[in-house]
Amino acid sequence: MFRLIYKSTSNIATAGHPFNEDILSILEHSRTLNPVYGVTGALMASNSQFAQVLEGEREALRVLYGRIACDPRHRFCTLLQFEPVNARTFGDWSMAFVDEERQRRIPLSARPPGSDLTQPSVSASGILSLLQFLAREGEP
Repeated sequence: MFRLIYKSTSNIATAGHPFNEDILSILEHSRTLNPVYGVTGALMASNSQFAQVLEGEREALRVLYGRIACDPRHRFCTLLQFEPVNARTFGDWSMAFVDEERQRRIPLSARPPGSDLTQPSVSASGILSLLQFLAREGEP
């Protein structure tokens, strides 16, 4: 079992509303195909940033990240973590989604260190901690 965490800059113009057709397409595609490949995870999206945690077998994640990195809906895709783990964190979700509104519920000052996607100090552990909390407080 492996975990892959990346961040990227969005090319999707959402005008303050993250549920546009591109985001819905990403979620629908992920929620349909991820179970086929044994992948689970969570996606966090805002007007300008994406962060995603993916869990599954090494080769499935390698192939999936190769497709993700070439997707024109974002740029500056930065791999923050790709390593073995003992258990899934998002095993109940083919793809949990955290939108900008849910992110705003936690002020930047109260977020885990390294979870601010706009800062160079962003870290895999910060993104994972924030996504764990926010995904679990919402609907799968």
